Amino acid sequence: MLPSEIGERAEAAVIAALVAAGKRILLPFGDRRYDIAYEEEGRLVTVQCKSASLREGALSFRTHSVGRSGIRDYRGEVDLFGVYCHERAEVYLVPVNDLPPWRATLRLTPARNGQSTGVRLASDFVLRPSEGEGDPSSYIDKSRYSRHDSSVASIALEVPVLCCAPLGGTEMGDEQATATADLFKALSDPHRVKIVNLLANAGEAVCVCDITDAIDLSQPTVSFHLKKLVSSGLLDREKRSTWAYYSLNRKALNQLADVVKVKGKRS
Repeated sequence: MLPSEIGERAEAAVIAALVAAGKRILLPFGDRRYDIAYEEEGRLVTVQCKSASLREGALSFRTHSVGRSGIRDYRGEVDLFGVYCHERAEVYLVPVNDLPPWRATLRLTPARNGQSTGVRLASDFVLRPSEGEGDPSSYIDKSRYSRHDSSVASIALEVPVLCCAPLGGTEMGDEQATATADLFKALSDPHRVKIVNLLANAGEAVCVCDITDAIDLSQPTVSFHLKKLVSSGLLDREKRSTWAYYSLNRKALNQLADVVKVKGKRS
């Protein structure tokens, strides 16, 4: 297969995965550094598509381009890489500014030595179909785009907590343990811990713009971490006009607290 055909296959796969996730795709006109775009949180998110290869238990892909002007990376020009792995038939969305300028890898399994710092797990970036309810177009003010007849939509990937029943007794069932482990997994990144701590001290729902300013990360990176926390059930997301507001899901927090709650009296 020619390189151009591999690129076209990756772009088609990324578009299909974004549509399945509830996005409405915009294709750029003219020469642009990105392949596709979609609207989210009141702004345009740009995506450059890449094809990944399997190498020693990891997905490897280029984070630069080679053209007439030489070698260029995408930092500061594109928000996300849409990475497609043909062997695994999966698409991954990865913030561009968080990656090296030459080549990046996504591990398929954790490091054997248990190291987590600087390790990017593919499972943290995989793009899954939307499980939300209702028409995705209801999340956007269509009047903003009607003049150009190019209505777009941003989608809230909100998944309820997998287990809502309180933990009774001294032992936890397998299903409850799995659901609670997903909550802890969502807190495995220090930036997500900072976001949860920020919301815990806010006392009310906080706008995504205020979270971005407080965390000192790029907007696409903050949106990525917020999606992880929402999909795990730790955060609730509320749409107000073109902005999203986030608050803690108290039931999920209680579920975490139940893990370390001591039953009965100490001897």
